[in-house]
Amino acid sequence: NGVYPWLLYDMLPYPVDYAPYTWEHVLTQCQLLFFSALAFALLKQFKLYPPELPSVNLDAEWTYRWLLPRVARRGLAVLSGVVAPIRDTSVSVMAGITGLAMRWHGPSGIFARDPVISMASLAIVVVFAFVLVVHLIRGA
Repeated sequence: NGVYPWLLYDMLPYPVDYAPYTWEHVLTQCQLLFFSALAFALLKQFKLYPPELPSVNLDAEWTYRWLLPRVARRGLAVLSGVVAPIRDTSVSVMAGITGLAMRWHGPSGIFARDPVISMASLAIVVVFAFVLVVHLIRGA
């Protein structure tokens, strides 16, 4: 909050007993700035300041501007050969599950004939799923 820090101090959960604009604090900060500028000027004047070197500055953005796109391209190239068999397998599994569901729950299926059988089997599946989830959560 720079020049008006009391906006921040008022939001804190405890009272703040700090005054940033006392003469001592302002004078100390000005001395730090003055003597650092003096040191820089003297180093430049006596030609002791190191020369600038042409270079590339590598920051954290290098990871998402250079590294991640290359890793993603290479990973997609590798995975493109794996995706088609996985897709074909999952489509055939889903077709088998759909055929099985239609055979049991379709118009001529065993569960379509009597609603009691359908509700009892649904209750068994729900209880089994609940027990399985509880077992997995507890890790027993």
